[in-house]
Amino acid sequence: NFKANLTTDKIKNYSDIFVSNSFKETKLKRKPDIYHIIPDGMLNLNTLEKYEFPHSKKFKEKLEEIGFEYFENSLTNYPATYFSLSSTLNGSLVNENLKFSEKQINKTMYNSRLHKLLIKNDYKIFWYSHKIWIGSKCNQNLFKCMNASFYDQEYFENYLLLININKLWLDKLYFKLFKKKKLMHLDKITKDLDIILKEPKPRYIYGYLNTPHGPYSVDQKCVSIIEKNLQENIAFEKKRYFEHVLCLKDQIEKFTSKIKEKNQRPFIIIIQSDTGWA
Repeated sequence: NFKANLTTDKIKNYSDIFVSNSFKETKLKRKPDIYHIIPDGMLNLNTLEKYEFPHSKKFKEKLEEIGFEYFENSLTNYPATYFSLSSTLNGSLVNENLKFSEKQINKTMYNSRLHKLLIKNDYKIFWYSHKIWIGSKCNQNLFKCMNASFYDQEYFENYLLLININKLWLDKLYFKLFKKKKLMHLDKITKDLDIILKEPKPRYIYGYLNTPHGPYSVDQKCVSIIEKNLQENIAFEKKRYFEHVLCLKDQIEKFTSKIKEKNQRPFIIIIQSDTGWA
């Protein structure tokens, strides 16, 4: 029942935002590679089944088959992304007696206790941002920012709109001219593994994905719908949402397979949703 109390007041000590510090006494005896994948708005499979997603049982069986442990009825702490991820990355519930601005909460993700712990233990952090959410902004002083091209950022799209150009037309033209499919969502990280795995230090990959949350940009085979329709589907549609989930299932399989094939170090893959209703 927690509700965010948003304010413009400044909080001098960001550690005051949290009621505890689970990472304070944490010591890493082992340093496996960590792949932390966060699909935006992903319902757990039990909930998907309640909403008549016909493949939830097969999805769960496939996860277990390729080595995942599935946590039944798992929920995150808060219904708002910035509170939920901040709580996760800082190992604590939020102090509900204080008032915050969203910007202040976002800052606790850019400089989270988990990431500071990993950097202290000589990890190299590869950061994938959600292109339309400022809360997933990459701290270039601390992390290797992996999908930071200006073309894919919201700013570029807004500049084009100022001169009455829809960026989707450029994407469509690219597909027509070069006959090359655009990599979407987790497939981008899978491709980048060839670069990431050259890093000699222990690796932590933070992948915040704009899926299966709308706007809906792929079909169930992970093909960009822009190639067909020249538009993303912004309003919620159960059919489109389910197609994104099926795409994510296939992408997880490919991602896991490539890590098992290429990675020469012990590794952990964590797939979690962002918000409490999921």
